[in-house]
Amino acid sequence: NLPVQPDAFVWLQDGAVRVALDDESLPDLQVNAEYAALAGDRRTEREVRDYLRPKLRSAKDLIEAINQRKATLTRVVTAVMQQQFAFMESGCTGLRPLRMSQIADELEMHTSTVSRTIAGKYSQTDRGVFALRDFFDGGAHRCGTIRGTRTHGRRPADRGSRRRRE
Repeated sequence: NLPVQPDAFVWLQDGAVRVALDDESLPDLQVNAEYAALAGDRRTEREVRDYLRPKLRSAKDLIEAINQRKATLTRVVTAVMQQQFAFMESGCTGLRPLRMSQIADELEMHTSTVSRTIAGKYSQTDRGVFALRDFFDGGAHRCGTIRGTRTHGRRPADRGSRRRRE
């Protein structure tokens, strides 16, 4: 079995839940400034501008969608772990019943958005690596038998990450 690569790192700091996404290996996405300048410059041939504008719009839309997805994952993980604060302090015995609808209501989003956001996602805590789905109803039954072990990754605070979210 390959080790699970966590999507989020979660830890307690000064009595508060902290979350950071594992996006260090991803490049910072941005629109090429030269192409953007060409698309906006009246001296650029009209044919070139007409070609570049929709491509740049698509690139900007993609970047925005990726950033929105990251923000949603951060919000959901933070809300889940705040609800499962006792787990953060004492482990599996602290897991409490939690429904996706509770998180959806708290974050003013649809339950299906919460479900899609956590699908196939893992978080590394000081207690080990866990599927985010395991923090919802039924997770307590699996807690002792899931990936409650460390992976090769460590939370950003341990790595000196510049992307640490606070």
